[in-house]
This record gives sequence, C-alpha cells and structure tokens, in this order.
Amino acid sequence: MCRRSATASGCCSKRTRRRNERNRPAAAIVDLAAVRQQHRRLLAERRVRAVLEENRAALTRLFASGLIFTQTGSRNGRDLLGAHQAL
Repeated sequence: MCRRSATASGCCSKRTRRRNERNRPAAAIVDLAAVRQQHRRLLAERRVRAVLEENRAALTRLFASGLIFTQTGSRNGRDLLGAHQAL
C-alpha cells in the first residue's frame, strides 16, 4: 500500500512499495492464554511465598519465646507444620 496521501499526484513505484514492506518489522504475535497462565502462576507463587514467610516467622516466635515447649505452643507448631505440608 502506498504511504503517500490520496491528493498527491502520482504514486510510489512497485519497487518503492516492496522496499517499504521489507523494511517494516514483523508484528509480534502474542499468545494471550500463555500470558494469562504465566500471570496466574506468578500470583500463586507470591501467595505461597507469603504464607511460607508468615509460617517461618510464627515458628521463630514460638521458639524464641519458649512457647513451643507448652501444650498450646506444640499444638500451634503442629498446625503450622500441617499448613506447610499442605502447600
């Protein structure tokens, strides 16, 4: 297709048109399903990472305070372990 306006006299030669078409970069084709899947995977990884960090902090608090050696603390520790294994 010619790049000149319709009011200009004459038109580009076939040779010029071919050269313009060759110099144009190819359009990128994007698979939207793959992009969506990658986005979902990244979100899921972030959620898992956040839960792991939260569990690690809770375990650190249990050990640092010495509550891990109480009945309530050991129950909380088992719950954290179960949550970790569920991931």
